[in-house]
Amino acid sequence: MKTRFIFPARLSALTLAIMASTPVFADGIISGRLTSAQGSAALNGLTVRIDELNRDALTRDGGRFRFPQVKAGDYTLSVTQGGELIGKETIRVSDNETTTTTVSIDDFGAEEEILVIG
Repeated sequence: MKTRFIFPARLSALTLAIMASTPVFADGIISGRLTSAQGSAALNGLTVRIDELNRDALTRDGGRFRFPQVKAGDYTLSVTQGGELIGKETIRVSDNETTTTTVSIDDFGAEEEILVIG
């Protein structure tokens, strides 16, 4: 007499059916870089902030920054140096995708400084 084990197969099929019918969403990623026309400007150590989420990241490796696990939606990135706003960008993040952006800090809020000697 043969004994059949049907229960585990049915359980596995039921588990797969439930998993397939349940949507699974992963958050998006923001990956970006700061640029400057000066080329010699140090872009490391600047603060990039997602205003709506109050999340900060410091730039590194030539102005690069990254925010993992960001919910889908529209966000404003603000770039500050020493507490002074020097750049701003609006982006849209989608689930399961990496949103890549380049934030230009050229002339944003730039003030010309004149040194007088004499």
